[in-house]
Amino acid sequence: MKYTLLLILTLLLISCSKNEKAENIRHTVELAIKNDAKMMNEIIREFNNNKVNGIDNSKKLLKMYHEATKTHLVCKDLIIKLDDIDSCINLKKEALDYFNFTEFFLIDFIKPMATLSFKELQGNEELQKKMTERLAESIEVSKKMSDKILEFCKEHNLEMEISVYEGEKFSKQVEELKNNL
Repeated sequence: MKYTLLLILTLLLISCSKNEKAENIRHTVELAIKNDAKMMNEIIREFNNNKVNGIDNSKKLLKMYHEATKTHLVCKDLIIKLDDIDSCINLKKEALDYFNFTEFFLIDFIKPMATLSFKELQGNEELQKKMTERLAESIEVSKKMSDKILEFCKEHNLEMEISVYEGEKFSKQVEELKNNL
């Protein structure tokens, strides 16, 4: 009887430790994604506000871009430092793939907004096409990452903090952004 109770307590302790690690991974991944996306969204909003108001404030946008790049590197480093756990969904690997993609999104989509004038952007059809393609890829990658976080949460009985990907709402925002380009 003593050994059975000891075994149950040991298994419970291991289970709690595993769940703590899973919660830490989930929390860190979601926090990193939120902060990374927040910086990029601020640049997009500033760009759109400037365009609507006819202001070409490239110095401010460039500063914001450099801050977004630094934030991206810090967020990616947080993911790299996470512990690995036994899980069907390797959320750490999925998050690293996501951050590798968003690094290119920063370069191909956000950087032109921050470094080029409105006229330069409008006059460069090839760049606009590349930006539109990167934006379309971003939708798919964001949805996939949201799905992976949700699967991980279900597997480990955790609550997902960031909202589940809302395709229709996001598609409307993307169309609005394309129109502003």
